[in-house]
Amino acid sequence: MDAFASGMWRKILKDPARPVMLVRRHLEVCVFSYLGAPAPVENSHKPAMVIPGDLNAEVDSGHVV
Repeated sequence: MDAFASGMWRKILKDPARPVMLVRRHLEVCVFSYLGAPAPVENSHKPAMVIPGDLNAEVDSGHVV
């Protein structure tokens, strides 16, 4: 469990009655909550990365290389 779960997840997922087992329903709630959360918003103050020679990126970002 240490390989994939953060400290908060480990605290939620452990079954107090059986320390080596996970509480399946708690795992499902954590996974589906994570999947259903909105994606992080990129910082709007940073300019878009433009790769030289990528004409689509130059047009889309509004920056000319």
